[in-house]
Amino acid sequence: MLKQFRFMDTSASTPVLMLSADALPQSVRDCMEAGANDYLTKPVQASVLLNKIAEYASAHQQESGLESQHIDQTSQSGEQQIINEAVIGELFALIRSTEKREWLFNSFTTSGLEHLVQLRIAANQKHGHDFQLRIHSLKGSAATLGVQSLVCLCNEIETFGAAIGYTDMIAYCNKLDVAFRQGCAGLRDYIQQLQSSKASE
Repeated sequence: MLKQFRFMDTSASTPVLMLSADALPQSVRDCMEAGANDYLTKPVQASVLLNKIAEYASAHQQESGLESQHIDQTSQSGEQQIINEAVIGELFALIRSTEKREWLFNSFTTSGLEHLVQLRIAANQKHGHDFQLRIHSLKGSAATLGVQSLVCLCNEIETFGAAIGYTDMIAYCNKLDVAFRQGCAGLRDYIQQLQSSKASE
């Protein structure tokens, strides 16, 4: 089936991620030779899958010339924009299943809440390096789903580096809590709007 898909997709512009419980080397080779971009064995951690989607979605945007457009939109709207609909729209153009979209949303929510908990632990322990590692992971997930306000806040935090102080870490934890809640609400509204428009067609 994958070979047939690649035969139709002559430009090879659509990234294909294979998810399977079969970890045999021959199975992996067969899929890669058939045209898969990557192969992940189940069970797959949500953070790993989101990072992979971000990696290939970003490459797809660069090839299609959309990346500069997204940057321009970000600079124009700044932190006031909670959801970058151009980014999430590009992702959902690749992921059309309602169930898979819901899974992505739920995975982002679950992993994001865990990041927030671990960020507070790192802040209370005054571990700036661990704090920044968590920020980088959170930013990656947020960028994948177009949660622009959260991405902007993470970018701001990353300018401090590992030398970020305790007071700043605690203050940013509070801001991240708010930005994350707003981002989840914005994503939920966006998904519901898509479902409503699809139902009315």
